[in-house]
Amino acid sequence: MRYIEANLFSDVSLPAIARDAFASPSTLLRHFRDDTGKTPHAYIKTRRLEEARRLIEVGVQNSSAFARPFALPPGTPKDRVAALRKAFDATLKDPAFLAEAEKANLSLDPVTGDEMSRLVADVFTLDADTIANTTRAVLAMAAKHRITSLALPALGTGVGHVPPAISAEAMLKEVVAHLKSGRSSLRRVAFVLYQDDAYKTFTDTLKRLGGMQ
Repeated sequence: MRYIEANLFSDVSLPAIARDAFASPSTLLRHFRDDTGKTPHAYIKTRRLEEARRLIEVGVQNSSAFARPFALPPGTPKDRVAALRKAFDATLKDPAFLAEAEKANLSLDPVTGDEMSRLVADVFTLDADTIANTTRAVLAMAAKHRITSLALPALGTGVGHVPPAISAEAMLKEVVAHLKSGRSSLRRVAFVLYQDDAYKTFTDTLKRLGGMQ
């Protein structure tokens, strides 16, 4: 199961799962059906649908939680954030805006800026394993589509409050391993880092891991 979860959005085959489990495909298939009641293919399809549904639910129920945090980079002055939050909240209470939303069958449930911050923090709370798995999935997608250039944020270091050292270690291990595998189409990987401490941490970690800059 760990192999499937770690490669959920990659091209996961029965032989690959069997190799990871040190079993033959037929033995794995038999035990997998006994344990889950499904074939590996059906299980993977179900898990992908569950993840897609979860993301859609978050986007629909808390759409404002996505828009505001990523519109403002870390380090934006607090008075600027407060002013924008006040304007945003006022817009959501404006009668004309609400009338247009009703015509478009949009359901709006305005919340305060502090409530939005808590919502975002809950949604984007990440640990090292999740960051590594997400990075691996992005790299797999890049390889599948033969992408040559990729830009990545420092996952979790914004609203997720993950220390840059944890994000750097998890992400760069995956990136370095991917680039050194000899099977990557990538020629350039850039990290979008807003803060000096994050830049230093990612640079130091990359050097320690023997990566490329």
